[in-house]
Amino acid sequence: MRLKAKIKGNRRYVGDRKSRVAELNDAAFVEASDFLSFLAGSRGWSVDAVVSGLLEALKESGISFEDVPAADVASLDAEKPKKIVTFRTGC
Repeated sequence: MRLKAKIKGNRRYVGDRKSRVAELNDAAFVEASDFLSFLAGSRGWSVDAVVSGLLEALKESGISFEDVPAADVASLDAEKPKKIVTFRTGC
């Protein structure tokens, strides 16, 4: 699930650095997966409910990222998958 963030002032967040996700070890992904499963289970399985819970947890955590404090994150939205249209020939 890819997320788009807006920060204070309703500005779209665009990181100015290359993603460091590839540097994370497996434990980070296991923790993230467990947390997302918890959110999905406690709020229903809708993507919007999970994203809402993620934003709530982020704001309550008081953490700061390298380039922006969590308190400055105004909203999160899940990127909607692009609809793929396929055509079939024949019957």
